[in-house]
Amino acid sequence: MDIISGLTASLVMTIPLIPASMGFYLALRCLKFPDLTIQGSFVFGVVITAYFIEQFNSPVYALLFSCIGGVFLGSLTGLLHVKLKVPSFASGIITSFFVTTLNYYILQKSFNSSDQIIERNLSNRGFFEYFYLLDYNSKTLGPYWFYTILSVTIVCVILLFLVWLVVRSDFGRKFSMFGNNRQVAAIYSNKSDYYMVFGLGFTNMLVGFSGFLCAQVFKNADISSGGYILIPLLASVVIGEFVINIVKKKNSLSFESKPLLSSFWGIASAPFIGFFLYNLIVLILSTVILPSVQTSENYTKYAISGFLILSIMFFNKKYSTNSNQDELI
Repeated sequence: MDIISGLTASLVMTIPLIPASMGFYLALRCLKFPDLTIQGSFVFGVVITAYFIEQFNSPVYALLFSCIGGVFLGSLTGLLHVKLKVPSFASGIITSFFVTTLNYYILQKSFNSSDQIIERNLSNRGFFEYFYLLDYNSKTLGPYWFYTILSVTIVCVILLFLVWLVVRSDFGRKFSMFGNNRQVAAIYSNKSDYYMVFGLGFTNMLVGFSGFLCAQVFKNADISSGGYILIPLLASVVIGEFVINIVKKKNSLSFESKPLLSSFWGIASAPFIGFFLYNLIVLILSTVILPSVQTSENYTKYAISGFLILSIMFFNKKYSTNSNQDELI
């Protein structure tokens, strides 16, 4: 693997998942909610995009329903947690289990199949159809990937700017306050329930949008894709926060800090840096180091997971300044 191809591959795998990284970060840091609903929301965004692209060639409806589905699933998780007092992990698992059956059904209808479908490649229709035609009808305008990633990058920058505006608004400040201060949440229970439910709806909308982008960019709908994004999302938070703190030369690198929210460049760059470095590590491990010891793809995943877990333990133990951390469940 040469350096240029490795960096390019990492870039391609990073950009469409930046909205999901931001949604996961807001749920984990602002709401103190380890939201496992993201797996179901991401896959729903993928399969609903496949349905509207293959059946109606309507990427606009695919975008609309991907975001609406994410809001619904996140709000459902929030209602299970605040109204029925279901623990956060369990509420996310319940919602993801509920939507998994729906995802199978939607993907089956997308291709008019009578058999259950787990994965299927999509056609070249959609938002990036024009770039696909340019790639095959002209040798002077550049490859399909260049135009696609450039357009997705512009979309993500605009989206992250809107997210930053929401976070800095009165609504964003309040749902962050209620998520981080359980004593205040107990006093203002009705308001905290409101911000928790709508906050999770907002974060899962970003995840659903990321599913929409991935289905369009990679032209693939995979039911199992939700299970593969949880560790990369967590890695993007840990690595992104660490790098931003190093750049800012802060004395405290607390695992609980929120450097991403301090400025627009922080909220835009930290998810990208975290995801990019994680994907680069994955490529190096899977193509250079681990094949030399004749390992399998599963061992690659185990090695990456172990690396991430050890990194989290190291950062938590060495840099955490708050010994009375709130429980996530």
